Amino acid sequence: HDGSPTGLRANESLPEAFYVLRSFVWYLTCEEAWRRGTMAAQAKHGVKLFEIVKSLPGFGIGRTVTRTTWPSDSYWRIVDVKPKVDGKSGKVWGYKVWKGEKQTSDHCKVFGAAKKVWTLLPKEAHAEAGGKAE
Repeated sequence: HDGSPTGLRANESLPEAFYVLRSFVWYLTCEEAWRRGTMAAQAKHGVKLFEIVKSLPGFGIGRTVTRTTWPSDSYWRIVDVKPKVDGKSGKVWGYKVWKGEKQTSDHCKVFGAAKKVWTLLPKEAHAEAGGKAE
């Protein structure tokens, strides 16, 4: 022992298990940082529409969603959802309200559902929104 922090002599190498453990810890640290960054980005920039509706009871039928760049009185009210067999994606129908005025029929396919720009409106806004356009 030469007094080094590892307790190894200069010509000795660390055991393979040390490198495996170090790589695993680094991976977990990077993965957690990526996950936190992704979640923050989703809150700021939005997510795909199906990502929102698949986590809601009844696929969010009756709830309202909006795009992150839209005015506060513009939204889609969800009226129908058809998930694909894999459950990871699907089609969403509803009606669009733009600046307080209904723009589409009662059963229209939501445009841009695959873009990462959607946010769910709170139920309070949902109830308020429901009264404006109907």
